[in-house]
Order: sequence, then C-alpha cells, then structure tokens
Amino acid sequence: MNKLLVTCSHLENELSNKQYDQIEFEIIQPKESKQTFSSEEMKSLLHGVHTAIIGDDEIDFSSIQENKTLKNIIKWGVGYDGIKIHELKNSGINIFHTPGVFSDEVSDLAIGLMISVVRGINQMDQDIRNGVWQQFKGTTFNGKTAGIIGFGAIGQGIYSRLLPFGLNVIWFDPFADTSLDGKRNFEDILLNSDYIFLACNLTPETRNIINKESISKMKNKPVLINISRGGLIEENDLMDALKNKKIKAVGLDVFESEPPINELIKHNQSVFTSHSGSSTFEAINKINKVTLELSKLLLEEKDYSHLPVRKLN
Repeated sequence: MNKLLVTCSHLENELSNKQYDQIEFEIIQPKESKQTFSSEEMKSLLHGVHTAIIGDDEIDFSSIQENKTLKNIIKWGVGYDGIKIHELKNSGINIFHTPGVFSDEVSDLAIGLMISVVRGINQMDQDIRNGVWQQFKGTTFNGKTAGIIGFGAIGQGIYSRLLPFGLNVIWFDPFADTSLDGKRNFEDILLNSDYIFLACNLTPETRNIINKESISKMKNKPVLINISRGGLIEENDLMDALKNKKIKAVGLDVFESEPPINELIKHNQSVFTSHSGSSTFEAINKINKVTLELSKLLLEEKDYSHLPVRKLN
C-alpha cells in the first residue's frame, strides 16, 4: 500500500480519507509538529513513503539515498531552499512547489511593514499602551524611491501596490521576463532606494546578499523590508548597520533562525512579524486544496497540468 507523508502543520486538520476515495494508501504524520525537520529526521520519516507533502523541512541526498519507494515531494508554499535540488537531480524523484499561490498576501504584508516602520505605527502603539503620548515624525512616501530585489509574482505584487503612493519604483532581477518599467542593476537599487524590499528566492548566489559590503553602498540610509527568506541577510552586519544608522530601520517577517534569538529584535524603530506573509485563512485554504489535489493525482498517476504548481526538476 502506498504511503503519503504530511509534515506541513497547516494540513493537520485537513487530511481525510474522503479526499482520496478509491485509492489504497496510508497517511503518515510525524508524532510531533514543528516548522522544520532536519535531513536526518526526514530520512526516517520518508522511509517507505510514495509521496510527501512537506513544509520548510530539509531534504538532501542523504535523506533519500537508501529510499526505494519515494516518487514525489510536494513543497507546501513557494520557497524550496530546504530541498537540495541539485543533490536530488538524478534521483528520479519529482519535486513540486506552488509559486504565486499567495503572492497577494505576502505583497500586502510587505506594504504593511513599510507603512508601520516609516510612520512609526508600532512604536506609537507601544508608547500609548505605556502611558506616553507623543507624535512620531515619519517621512512622506510621495517622491521617494523604492527598490525591489527579486521580481517574480511577489516582487511584481509589491511593485503594483507601491505605485499609488507616488513612489518611484525600481527593481532588479536577472531572470525576470517582464516589460514593466524600472529595471536596474543591483548596485543601482542599493545606491538610490529609500526603501528596499527583498523578494527573491534564497539560493547559494543570494544568500547574505545584504551584508557589510552591500550595506556600504546604500547612500540613503534606507528602510529594509524582508518578506522572503532570513538567509538573504547577514544579520550581524545588519545589526551593526542599525547601530551605526547606515540603515534607518527594518521590517522583517523572516529570520535566519526562527524564532530569532539575537539582539536584532531589540531595535525599537523596527517592526517584526512571525513568518506570516502567507498566513490568511483564504491563502492557507487555497494552497491546502492545491497540494492535496496534487497528491491525490500523483498517487493515482493522473494528469495535474491544470493545477497552479511547478515541477522543479
């Protein structure tokens, strides 16, 4: 009997054999629920499994080296940096993710972080709760420049939301296939932006793309917003930049280690959220339906081309 492994906690209450009528299979779930299982833990969990729906888990060659049954890995969500695609290249295992499914939700949060940081919403809220009544002097958006690094569905979603603010919007992405105005190189984004948004995938090339060197090229003491992956930022360099006022403040939904354990979160003017860009009832329901339907079709060996998924290998 084929086995379906589900490690993604968003699906815990959605699984039902009714969704898989007339398929002989068994649903496997870990005894504990957590955001990330290590590659060693996944090796054990994947044993005897045909198809797996995973969250932010780590899978490399050692996870599947001795596995004779695994045919499909479905990544719940967009980011797949925990899966070592190049190591699994010749494994014969199909790897999928769901790009664009919640680009609206993540883009919305990016704008919310920008407004909250620049206008001091979070800081004023805390002051009032502590009995302090004082105005926060922010800056006007109209006429400023916003730079977006990464111009896929989320980057373009941020772009369209920024334009009504009267901002000059520029972007960098060597792989983007679009005619939208504002394309620049990476250095131009750093040099000219008052607000910088990170919306690119985490790859070996983009890891720590925000570091001491790139920060030194930022001339406007910008606000930095990251709604992609924590590994895009060298956090020690970021903390130094905040202390030395090379960067005015940050709005971060993601961190290198989650939850964060460093001094970064003590910066008063910055705003932090708990990797919740996609966390709306509608978005979670939508992606749950897509991943469950895909797993059903893969178990049945049927066509899935109508689903908003992408095969990564």
